[in-house]
Amino acid sequence: MEAPEVAVPVAEDPELPELPEGVRKEVLSEPTQNYLRPTAGDEVHIHFRGWLPDGTEFHNTRSKPGDFDFTLGEGEINKGLDLGIATMCKGERAKFTLSPELAYGEGIPGKIPPHAVLTFEVELLWWRRKNALTPDGGVVKVVQVEGDGCKKPFPGCIVKIRYTGYANGIEFAASSDDGVEAEVTGLNALKLPQRTWQIVLASMSRHEHAVVTLTPPYAYGADAMFDSKVPGNSTVRIDMQLLDVFLVSDCSLFQRCGERHFPRVTKTQMSDGDATGTKPNNLSQVTALVNGKQVTWQLMAGRRCEAVECAVLSMTKGEKCRIAVEDATMCQDEELGLSPVGAVDFNFEVELIDFQRTPDTCNLVPSQRIEKGRVLKQQGAAFMKAKDFRRACWVYRSVQDLMGYVDDWPEDLRLVGDELRQTSRSNEVMAWLKLEQFRDAAELCTEILNGGGISPPDPSNIKALFRRGLAHLGLGEPEKAKTDFASVLENDPSNLEAKQQLAKAHTLLREQSKQSQSLMRGMISEAGKLDYPVGYTSTEGNREREREAMLSRVEELGFEQLTQGQEAANDHGCHLRSSRRTCLLASEHLCYNIGANLSIGRASFGFQPCSINAFSHGCRVVSHQGVGGARELDELCGEDEDS
Repeated sequence: MEAPEVAVPVAEDPELPELPEGVRKEVLSEPTQNYLRPTAGDEVHIHFRGWLPDGTEFHNTRSKPGDFDFTLGEGEINKGLDLGIATMCKGERAKFTLSPELAYGEGIPGKIPPHAVLTFEVELLWWRRKNALTPDGGVVKVVQVEGDGCKKPFPGCIVKIRYTGYANGIEFAASSDDGVEAEVTGLNALKLPQRTWQIVLASMSRHEHAVVTLTPPYAYGADAMFDSKVPGNSTVRIDMQLLDVFLVSDCSLFQRCGERHFPRVTKTQMSDGDATGTKPNNLSQVTALVNGKQVTWQLMAGRRCEAVECAVLSMTKGEKCRIAVEDATMCQDEELGLSPVGAVDFNFEVELIDFQRTPDTCNLVPSQRIEKGRVLKQQGAAFMKAKDFRRACWVYRSVQDLMGYVDDWPEDLRLVGDELRQTSRSNEVMAWLKLEQFRDAAELCTEILNGGGISPPDPSNIKALFRRGLAHLGLGEPEKAKTDFASVLENDPSNLEAKQQLAKAHTLLREQSKQSQSLMRGMISEAGKLDYPVGYTSTEGNREREREAMLSRVEELGFEQLTQGQEAANDHGCHLRSSRRTCLLASEHLCYNIGANLSIGRASFGFQPCSINAFSHGCRVVSHQGVGGARELDELCGEDEDS
């Protein structure tokens, strides 16, 4: 029986193989397909006739029912025909003249004389691709119908397959005629090992029909499966048709998470759209079917829920997809009948019927870009008011992209464009803070302060400094937050919010100090239990521990004095730097108070006589890995080194 027509060729075969001198080919009729040829390992079906040198016919496959089939390149026919048929295409008829060396050599007794030059007429009917998908031959695929070669499964995709499984010639499992859906990297209805499942699917393309033979290690091993319809250690054969491949992707506005995970909006593509790949953009007028209801609206204008707009922004005209949303609050749209209150997740279908894109930025003159930017900025404010912070980030970022490079604009438009860009960037920072994406907020503030991109640097931008301080607090980095809030107070000494946040930074700093000290005490305690080296007396060990305890106390007292000085300055609204001399005096007083105690260690601990400033430097070295007070002490001692 002739196999079905090949649907669509995957690719053109390489150049026609060259035949050796002992094989002469003459084409009798042109092929129906002149680009695909069988390759070694394929199951080939032919009709042929053979003649001896005197014209006697010694074989004709047409004299019997059916055709002649063999595996190409396996030596199942004479070498000359094996080489010759590899040059043929489907439907081609050719005559081959073979030398004895490439025909039957010494001949076949009673049928073919020795050293005979033979002539064959061959018609290539059809063939099946037969591929060993593993080196050991444990997975062998014979292609019945070629796929389209356009869509191939890969991890993350969903496939729709129709299958029938056989073991020892007996059917043990079958899908419905419509097929079933399965994940490439998930469970499968055939219960095959994940490795086998992926090997088979990775070799197929959409619309391909193949028969796959699996040896026990790649099938079910020694286990009996499907109510013992598959005995242990059985080789199984699976007839598979890959009906479709559905691409799966996350179409949420921001496909990544920072300090807090964003809910996924997973799109499963059910049918392809326009081959041009053109998609809607912000403020596009779109018409779509949502769960069968047709609606028309303007994208990113607040008319539809976030999940629907995420999906449409990623689609092409005519595309149909299924959407799964992790957070049901993203699907609140009464007009569309999407109100899954209390649902953990939610699914709906979307088909993009048509859309009208707004002009791309490169096609807009400065005045048009400013007009569109103002509309988007206004919509961003509306999203912020509605606590729709993700879409607010999206439109604020779009405004910045619209403004882009404005230096070559007319002066009046350049000032407006620059102001739109700066305010949108600042508002985006606030939206990231509301989303608790502190790393994004901190990086964006740094861009504002340092002049990242095409914006000029603005190191004294109070909003950027303050919001970066908030981001550092959210990241658990009080030292950096303290620096930012201090910079705010340097530019605006009466800023009450900065004072409050600075106090929070100091509180967090003290908490981290306590945790650090507790950890250090535990480490020192464990170290004290270790045996000292030979020759190291217990008295020396005790002195070493006393020294560490005393220096730890120096660190605690120094930090307390430093904090008290800074808090006193902040309470009175004074400039932060004006409190440093107070801290220095407190530090010097501390050094005098403990100087007598330390003097006893000059011999036992190896201390040398030193000045107060030198001793303070020693304290800083010890405290550097504590709560971070060393940086302030460095500045204090550095300023008054000559006094």
